[in-house]
Amino acid sequence: MNFLTVLCAGSLAIHLILGIIVFLRAPKMLVNQIFGIMLFLFFTWSLAELLLLHFGIQLLLLKFLFSSIILLPYVFTWFIALFPKRVPSALILLGGARSFMLFLPALVLLFLLWSDRLIEMHDSLPLGFMISFGKLELLAKGIIVGYLLLSLKTITSAWKGITSELSEQRFRYTLAGLILPAAGGSLFMALGRWFLGVPGRMVYTIGVFPTLGIIMACLISYAILRFKLLEIDIILSVGLVYTFLTVFLAGMLELFENALQNFLNLSGNWAVIFSTLVIASVFSPLKDLIVRFVDYIFGKRSFDIALVMRNLLSKMRQGQTPEQVLHQLLKESRDILDFSTAAISLKNGVSITFPEPRHSCPKLPRAWIQLDDLDSIIEAGNESGNFDVELFSSWREQGFRFAFPIFREKEVDGALFLSAKFTKLPYSTEEKNLVTSVCQEVPPILDNLAMLEVLFERDRNKQELEWTRKMYKNIQADTSKQELMGYPIRLYSSLSNAIKGDLINIVDDSQCGFLVVCDAFQQGIQAALTLHIVNSAIRAAKEMHYGKNEPFDPFPAIQKTLSEFSDPPLCSAVTFFDFSGPELRVANAGNPPPVLFSTTGTGSGLTQKGKPLGLEPKSVHPFASVRIPKSDFIFCSTNGLIKAFGDEDGKGLTKFLSENCRGGMEKCHQNIQEALLKIPNRSEFQDDITYVLIEGRS
Repeated sequence: MNFLTVLCAGSLAIHLILGIIVFLRAPKMLVNQIFGIMLFLFFTWSLAELLLLHFGIQLLLLKFLFSSIILLPYVFTWFIALFPKRVPSALILLGGARSFMLFLPALVLLFLLWSDRLIEMHDSLPLGFMISFGKLELLAKGIIVGYLLLSLKTITSAWKGITSELSEQRFRYTLAGLILPAAGGSLFMALGRWFLGVPGRMVYTIGVFPTLGIIMACLISYAILRFKLLEIDIILSVGLVYTFLTVFLAGMLELFENALQNFLNLSGNWAVIFSTLVIASVFSPLKDLIVRFVDYIFGKRSFDIALVMRNLLSKMRQGQTPEQVLHQLLKESRDILDFSTAAISLKNGVSITFPEPRHSCPKLPRAWIQLDDLDSIIEAGNESGNFDVELFSSWREQGFRFAFPIFREKEVDGALFLSAKFTKLPYSTEEKNLVTSVCQEVPPILDNLAMLEVLFERDRNKQELEWTRKMYKNIQADTSKQELMGYPIRLYSSLSNAIKGDLINIVDDSQCGFLVVCDAFQQGIQAALTLHIVNSAIRAAKEMHYGKNEPFDPFPAIQKTLSEFSDPPLCSAVTFFDFSGPELRVANAGNPPPVLFSTTGTGSGLTQKGKPLGLEPKSVHPFASVRIPKSDFIFCSTNGLIKAFGDEDGKGLTKFLSENCRGGMEKCHQNIQEALLKIPNRSEFQDDITYVLIEGRS
């Protein structure tokens, strides 16, 4: 077995092992799948060279070799578009027919290769072979160079999107490792004519690629250990720790047994017993020592705290809710801290865990001391006697090891809890300082978010009210109208800032004239929607009523339409006055009962209050007919006017009307207007005020 054979075999083993580790660590991640395919192509490239060494230069083996060389640039373009950060603008990620069109040139080259149209001539050389592609040389080189240029464009976009030093170092080592064999092998084809003075021919030297492949594996393995490349550092770092530990203990056991036998003349059995006891006693401290050594070489990463803080805060400020802010904090800090589980609990009840959400977490401890290790906190609390350690113990039982309080001024507003690292390596002082600094930035960010939410809510409410007022204009009656079907009337409707949903609607039609007073049980846009539905139902029922010799009753149509809405449920109080007959017909559903006032100031109720429409699908609302004597008038209002006079029962309004309606409808209207002007903070009154006065015909 010569050196080239060993080199190819070593490259085969390295690529196979690395590919299996990467794929098994996260088989559902697309970036790991693409990386595994790329390592498989590296494996087949080395395998092809090994077969060429063993069986000689054959056309079939050359096709096998160049299949990997053709596919690698395309797969490399895929990988660069996904790692270290997905590049959404990359052409290869667009999907559909466009992605297939990018793969089509590679398929064309493979077809030409295996149909004996690409390789025109090949000759053996002592350490390789000479090859010519003939007329299709420019096509082959153009396709491969095209893939390389596409990769370069994607690399440029990916580089611009890097925001952290850790991602930058990952990117550098990955490219340094992958470009050597991936691009190097492709350039053998693209620039082959420069190897010889003979135009159109190139020389391929066996052993160059396996050497580059082994260098690639070393660079990527270092990046895996040092910068957590592709999230598989736990396998290699822990494996490295226990490899060192096994070798050291095995050597120590052998030396100790020999020393006991040679210097103390102990038998082999006694030497084994004593050696085993000594090894058992030093195993744990020795393991910790080796863990710290591996951490010093590979795991201990120095980073710019200011840069990391800037990136973390930038991601946190992208959150639109407290939960999203805290989730971003844990998600982005995991790349730096390498924790297996973390949680943030706030005093207001917000609790976030990462990477897996939990249904419940222990309560936030009430008192704190200046320690971050939960075991130390529990021990100090037990010794002091007056410190409650129960809640800290609950967090410790959940698997968390460290706790960092979040202060709002001088009070603890929450805490961040960390479990051990994946690699079981200790947190460095630098990492703990980073967590402490980030925790103190949480309250200001949440306060700013709450302030923005208030401002946004105010702006949204303002916009909704503007839309609502525009919707009202389409159906609100003209309050300046003073007569309807021969009846003198006075109308008044004042909407509050919240627009609770009062409406007066009039149809002046000799065949079917009516007046409707509505009070929707919502506010803003929902109220306007309800009233538009009521208005539409009334007018639809009016169209259906033409030609019938029976009184007009719109309530069934309103009830049926409103009852179809359940999310949110829509309902409205409605008082209906029908002017089309010789008598005035009145029906009430949920508003204060209409009252007929005489010139003497006495009033009598015309109907019961009834139930609002939309609550019950089959509620009954009987009509009452009344002839209004001359100078007498009917008073009807929504409950907003009752509230304006000081009580929910309506006693204040009843007393006012009995004292101020003796002068007739016009005098009553003026007295109500004057009373409304005297209400304190009238502009801030939180309900609509609507009323109607209808006087008898002349």
